[in-house]
Amino acid sequence: MAEWPDLEMRRHELPPRGSALGVVGDPPGWLRETFDVSVVEEGDGKLRLWTVNPVLERVARERNQPGTVIDLGCGQGRDAVWLAANGWHVIAVDHLPDAIERGRDLQARYAPGSVIQWEVGDLADWQSHPAELAYMAYGPTHRLDPRAVTATEVLVVGFSQAHYDRHGKPNPIDLVTPNLAATWNAEYGELNQTDRLAAFLHRKPD
Repeated sequence: MAEWPDLEMRRHELPPRGSALGVVGDPPGWLRETFDVSVVEEGDGKLRLWTVNPVLERVARERNQPGTVIDLGCGQGRDAVWLAANGWHVIAVDHLPDAIERGRDLQARYAPGSVIQWEVGDLADWQSHPAELAYMAYGPTHRLDPRAVTATEVLVVGFSQAHYDRHGKPNPIDLVTPNLAATWNAEYGELNQTDRLAAFLHRKPD
């Protein structure tokens, strides 16, 4: 990787801590301390370093054609950029302006010409856009009322009870559980995601 000078400023592009990274050249110490680094012979520097949420990818690919999706609490925009690069019209909302700016940077780098409407807003604003799909990853599930979201399909990925049992966080009220799924009338599932256990709720169209 030839872009060491600005890489530390682009940490939002890197995969989760502890992931395996193949790099070209001699990486800085902080990178070796953060990731499982191996040095490789060559690379073009264009490979996307993060992976999309696996449940989101599955749900998005099951659709016959992309539509409008609202990313509720988009963070630094990884999933939003992936969706846009795959033909979705994305409304990406987060309450942190600097996260939105990082998302814009990812879009310019990895999905130029794609359609993403970046917005700074809180949970109330997230409910104001009609869409084919509403998606939230690791947000405050207890504050999201699926009946108030004007989307055909709703997908929420969050922390599972197993994660809380292992790590003692986040707040138990934000866990995705079978009981929560029952109140949603939604599909419930669990998955292993790198170093954290996750669960998901998926309310499909009638």
